[in-house]
Amino acid sequence: MLLTTFLFLLATMTRITVLAAQDLSGRWEGIIFQEGRKDTFSYVLSLEDSGNNTYQGLATSKKINGSDSAAFQLMAFPDGEGLAIQELEQLFPLKPRWCLKYAKLTWTPADYALEGTWTAEGCSPGIMQLSQPGLKTDTVVVEVPVPFSFEGAWTGVVSQSDRDYGFYYALDLAGEGSGTSYIVSEDNGGDATHALEWQLTEADSSVILKELEVIKKNDPNWKWCIKEAKLALKKESHRYVLTGNWSGQLENTPGPSGICAPGKVTLEKPVLSKTIEKVIAGVQEDYKPDHERRIKVSHILEVESDQLYIRVWDNGTVDGDIITIFLNGEEVAYQYRVSKTKRNFPVTLDKATNFLILHADDLGEVSPNTVGVAIDDGKREQVIIMSSNLSESGAVLIRQINRN
Repeated sequence: MLLTTFLFLLATMTRITVLAAQDLSGRWEGIIFQEGRKDTFSYVLSLEDSGNNTYQGLATSKKINGSDSAAFQLMAFPDGEGLAIQELEQLFPLKPRWCLKYAKLTWTPADYALEGTWTAEGCSPGIMQLSQPGLKTDTVVVEVPVPFSFEGAWTGVVSQSDRDYGFYYALDLAGEGSGTSYIVSEDNGGDATHALEWQLTEADSSVILKELEVIKKNDPNWKWCIKEAKLALKKESHRYVLTGNWSGQLENTPGPSGICAPGKVTLEKPVLSKTIEKVIAGVQEDYKPDHERRIKVSHILEVESDQLYIRVWDNGTVDGDIITIFLNGEEVAYQYRVSKTKRNFPVTLDKATNFLILHADDLGEVSPNTVGVAIDDGKREQVIIMSSNLSESGAVLIRQINRN
């Protein structure tokens, strides 16, 4: 009897010790069931070791038919013979609210799997099953996304129905519903900065945007549209997108004669992870000593080939912009004077994660430099607008997928 009890305790202690010693960081995939519901949900969990025998991470849950999904910030820690997971905050969407789950999962070393029950306040309980095929190796990259926020920088374009050219458009959304917008014309008008106010509509996760006044502009005789828009949010694999229609009134022009032709706003910000933030910080350290500028990553693009064509042109008024382009620290174009003609630069990617940096050498007549850039991997062409000035260089993170 004593021997049997001793062996049982030894086996239990061994399982606990093995689990505590095992690095559980990485990507876990599985399913969730809930009592009283026929729906089955997928559950994808990314964990990163935060020290002190705890993990932090992000989970995404989605109906198997793909009709509904949500993302959660969470903490996890080894607990007895398994792992305890507590979802802390729903990151997306704002509405409707999902169950914030607490799961107590049992570790099955033979299957490298976690399985157990979950509970949540106000919700029926259920079952969670997760697995991570094979043992984790050093080649696994843990992608724990940085929590989403509407605040911060958004970049994109504005179109208008009465003209065949567009505008570079950027927002800086600050706290308490304040902020600024920045617009650059591809034709006449130069550039302008507007003060604005914004608010969230939680029912549909949209942003109500209202410009208040022009606070700075390049051409004192040009009248800008003071715009209002309702922008819907959507999340893609590597970016958040705000898009919607706008209407407006010419500044200092009341009445019907001042009504602007309407148009569309499309803005984006990249989906960053803690891993990518560390990589960006390293690139910044390498770049700034030589150029005395910080870099700003405004886009993340995915390509399927290591052979690319980078096309560059002036998307606004040709005013003498001169740029240098770097790819992973190597010059692609040196002090190139941008024109309306698209210039092709063939490049070869030598990494899975690559940085294209636009360095402004001369801002021309209109600051900052805004340049049209197309990335062509032979299967598709992705067009973006990059912006740089004498204190900040625009950057694009290019990820080569399906790289061996």
